[in-house]
Amino acid sequence: MKLKRVSTLAMVALMWLGGLTTAHAQLTTFAQFRETTPSVNAFSFTDTGPTSSFHVVNIPVEFSYGVNNGYNGTSTANIDATLSFDATVNGKPTGSGTGPFIQKFVDVNMVFTADTPVNGMTNLLSVDGSSTLTFFGKGNSASTDAATDGGDIVHFSSDFLNFTQTSTQDYALSFSSLQPTLSLDLNGWLNSFTASGTGTFASSPPPFYTPDGISLTLMSGGVIPLVSFALFRRRRTRK
Repeated sequence: MKLKRVSTLAMVALMWLGGLTTAHAQLTTFAQFRETTPSVNAFSFTDTGPTSSFHVVNIPVEFSYGVNNGYNGTSTANIDATLSFDATVNGKPTGSGTGPFIQKFVDVNMVFTADTPVNGMTNLLSVDGSSTLTFFGKGNSASTDAATDGGDIVHFSSDFLNFTQTSTQDYALSFSSLQPTLSLDLNGWLNSFTASGTGTFASSPPPFYTPDGISLTLMSGGVIPLVSFALFRRRRTRK
């Protein structure tokens, strides 16, 4: 018996499901930043023993998106912004002598604020204060690794991207020109230093943006049932 054609809406929804499955297979870098003036060591680590912290207050950065977004669409152009960053040490670092050193941080809070609002909104990207990261360093360079699939806590939010469907959220920061070079104080804590920083942000599947504000959550509540209904009608027709 000749099969009847599945409705156009059902086909669109099935294609969307296929794309979502593919997206889950790998991380997508959706944003990155660098200091507007890299020669300025704007990141400051202050050695106060068990309360030592990394701190940045409203430093100028060049921020850019790598996916369609509500700020500048599909453009990958740099967006003038400011960055505030805070993180507190979680216990003493590992390593001795000249390193390498590994330091855990908790209460990580990072906010990128656009200099020019769009529709009154400025939050390009935020990492909330419950997040964690691991710092690796030696000499005058260091990096961080924060990955939810590695046991870290990472939560993203933005006025211009929707993260409701992301299952993995990661980011990596890179620090250079550390002054002075990494070392330990007499009690085994990292000594104070300053550094220049850059970073990238990724997720799986990538965040999305819909101009009309309809989220994939709503789609899953509306389009998916329509797919089921279309397939049900197809089976009834074949009987």
